[in-house]
Amino acid sequence: MAGHIQDRWYKEEKGPDGKPRKVRTERYGTGMRYRARYVGPDGTEKSKGFPDRQKRLAEQWLSQTEADMARGQYIDPRAARITFQQYAEKWVAHAPDPNTQASLESQLGCTPTPTWGRVRSAPSSPLTSAIGCSSSRRTASVARMPGPSTPTCVPP
Repeated sequence: MAGHIQDRWYKEEKGPDGKPRKVRTERYGTGMRYRARYVGPDGTEKSKGFPDRQKRLAEQWLSQTEADMARGQYIDPRAARITFQQYAEKWVAHAPDPNTQASLESQLGCTPTPTWGRVRSAPSSPLTSAIGCSSSRRTASVARMPGPSTPTCVPP
């Protein structure tokens, strides 16, 4: 799970005296200088580029990503590229029975899809869990459970 920062403008080679020294690569001065690389939970390598003089930012980003994976809050960057409507359509298609599927399609068509359909969000993000409380055509009542909790949707 440990990642690293790659300097794409310099590489280390052994000098004539046997000591390592930095040598310019053919990429020197062009493109992003640093690349933060890590292996995601699915086993594939992921990376993000950072410009010159931003190594500290790359290290912070990599540390944050690794901490998210350790906490179980990691969201794959590719998963975050799908829109809410695409996610909702896949979710509805896996409904256990036709009645449930029809009910979900009705609820999604009336409430969140017209408002949030083109918003890009990962399936496990707070947006997808809060969508049921959003509406452009009707308002949902919000109830609070006893104790510290977040608002939940209650049918009107």
